[in-house]
Amino acid sequence: MVDSIKLKAWVKQAERDLKYASYLLNIGEYEWVYFAAHRAALDAVKALALNIGSIPKGDSVQALFRRISEKINVPRGILEDALFLDAHYMPFKYPDFIPEETVFKESGVEEAEQAFKKASKIVAFVKNILG
Repeated sequence: MVDSIKLKAWVKQAERDLKYASYLLNIGEYEWVYFAAHRAALDAVKALALNIGSIPKGDSVQALFRRISEKINVPRGILEDALFLDAHYMPFKYPDFIPEETVFKESGVEEAEQAFKKASKIVAFVKNILG
């Protein structure tokens, strides 16, 4: 039995994460947009996993989608968006992920906007499935 309160809490948190990502984008904190956008997508996918009875673990949006794709058809574009978010989140979480570079130097408005749009798409996809 799916705990609808937990499910709604994950979706609500995903929406709040997106709102925060939008705020960060507007004030030019691009490297933080990656974190908030990734978190929004991750929280949404965790809600989807809970909905099908899976225990959502891990920090990879794409890996979570792949685990649940046996029960839910996840379009290729959504998986690609998840990979983009994972790839931009990792250097932020682990600053030494890219040797001799900093996340801040690599963060630009175009990629931050892409991260926000891709996370928004994933959250919308999940909300559509959950109804």
